[in-house]
Amino acid sequence: MTELAIRSDLLAAKSELKSDMVLLRTEFMSAIDAQTLRLTVRLGGMVIAGVGVIVASIGVLAFLLRSH
Repeated sequence: MTELAIRSDLLAAKSELKSDMVLLRTEFMSAIDAQTLRLTVRLGGMVIAGVGVIVASIGVLAFLLRSH
């Protein structure tokens, strides 16, 4: 064994690990926020498209019922 870890080495590694964990947590939370926004926009688009299809169907049905 040519190298031994002393207390100061371990404390420095602990500090570095802690800062890395904080950085990862920040990046992870940012990614979650971005994904949440994407899903919200996608769901809103699907709701709008669904309502459009229903309204168009009602319009076509009303037109067909009036023509008979």
